[in-house]
Amino acid sequence: MKRLYFFRPNLKNHFYLYYSWVSAAKEKGVDVTMFTVMSRQQIKKQINEYKEVSKLDGVKVIKTPHTTLNMLYTAIYLFFNMLKYKKVGLIAKKVELRPLRLTKFIFGKNFKYYIEVEGDGLSEYNYLQRNPYKNGFYDDYLFSAKASIDSFAEKIKDADGLLVLSKAFKEVLLKRHSFLKAEKVQVTSTGFVKGRLTFSAKNRQAFRNKLCIKNEHVFVYAGNVYYSWQNIKNTLCFFKYYLENVTSNAKFIILTHKSDQFIVKGFMSKLSLPDEKIVLKEVPNSEVVNYYNAADICVLLRDNDLMNEVASPGKIGEYAASGTPILTSSYIGDYAQLFQSQDLVAQVDDVRDFALMARKVQVLLEATDKEKTAFSNWSNDRLSSQNNVNSFIKAFEM
Repeated sequence: MKRLYFFRPNLKNHFYLYYSWVSAAKEKGVDVTMFTVMSRQQIKKQINEYKEVSKLDGVKVIKTPHTTLNMLYTAIYLFFNMLKYKKVGLIAKKVELRPLRLTKFIFGKNFKYYIEVEGDGLSEYNYLQRNPYKNGFYDDYLFSAKASIDSFAEKIKDADGLLVLSKAFKEVLLKRHSFLKAEKVQVTSTGFVKGRLTFSAKNRQAFRNKLCIKNEHVFVYAGNVYYSWQNIKNTLCFFKYYLENVTSNAKFIILTHKSDQFIVKGFMSKLSLPDEKIVLKEVPNSEVVNYYNAADICVLLRDNDLMNEVASPGKIGEYAASGTPILTSSYIGDYAQLFQSQDLVAQVDDVRDFALMARKVQVLLEATDKEKTAFSNWSNDRLSSQNNVNSFIKAFEM
């Protein structure tokens, strides 16, 4: 059977998270081809990422003359694989399903596809309705999301199985959709390539020197800021509290897309946070670990909401792999329990209890290089895609 992993035509967001599973499967001797379909226009907008991804083993980018032809080229590629291999199993990640349905209609049981569901669309929709950055901010997104939510049951009913990111999310879906069978829902947590992110005391000092950091307490957040559930406003509120009540000798590094940096700047202005206290950058994936190492504390704050209870934020796994101590909340899916045994992870129930959070940071700041190395090693062994790849491979057998 030929195994395919079909991902959305976005090489900037989460690509290496997806790739970690494919590379881990290959290490196990299981061949999986990872592919996407992109028009020339889409490639042009992501040309640097395209050049980097094109060099990777097992990754195929199918180029089309125009975006309107993407679905046709997808169908042709699937037909080609069916004729060549006779049986194909495919995992679909945030892609248009119509070419898959057509392939299944023509080739029947010899073609099976499984949908990887990244988050709970319904609770995400409800959260954004309740918590917009400002009135009307998410109107366009919510309009399209509503259509996707309404058709979700039909989409998953046609699929041969689902991949979800947490045990809690599996239980939610089984209760919500009576037609689902437990054996057709496979839990595969978020992951990363083992060894790609590690702690290095030498790298830490070198990069702190490069950033002109001396004795400051340095926080870092990496990831999207567009959605209010990422809590960047509350994160900056905590940092303001820290500057005013603990020490003014602190900096916050925020690594996010240039297109969304206006959101951070808007909150900085409202909170009267000095520009020199915030390092706001967009950097390549290969450089992110340098900023993790340079920082004292990685931050990821999530509210007490169903959306977060069933989620599995991949970024926190990367934080852990870097060995840098983490300030987070208790609402991070299965990670919450996994981190119970780790002294370098401080979890809080209330992400607005800034005094408690500041006290926990003081404890985390005492972490030694030896402890950070041990935390990094534990995370790479326990949380990497290599450690959890069997659940990914098993998904093709549902």
